[in-house]
Amino acid sequence: MSISWGPQHPFFAATIQLDQDLISYPWTAQQWLATSLPTYAVFHSSVGSELQGFALYQLSEFEKLAHLLKIAIAPEQRGGGEARKFWETQVLTLRARGFERVYLEVAVNNGRAIGFYRKLGFKLLHEAKSFYKDGQSAFTMELAI
Repeated sequence: MSISWGPQHPFFAATIQLDQDLISYPWTAQQWLATSLPTYAVFHSSVGSELQGFALYQLSEFEKLAHLLKIAIAPEQRGGGEARKFWETQVLTLRARGFERVYLEVAVNNGRAIGFYRKLGFKLLHEAKSFYKDGQSAFTMELAI
């Protein structure tokens, strides 16, 4: 987890680029600037100095809840266990910080991600109709960690 996350971080620009390249609903640079606040946590997966993935959480210490807002893994890192290792690192860090649950939304048509989350033990909570700006619905899911 990055303690000094923000524009000065060596992966800041690469994280925004990965978001633009891999996420169906990318954020603007201005939205990413807001994640410099301590209520956010950003994890990175890299090979040397090359960013391979990121995960962005909004944290509620009161609720002991980590809301997974975004996660992206480079396509060449998928399917070989790297995504699972990256996930396990996140969970260990979140647990160590006192968080007990991870919550997320995932587009209902993103079968690969839904399957991955189910394998990790996430439970489906409900379907949020027209959740995304294009009208796409999302499943909300939660995992006790």
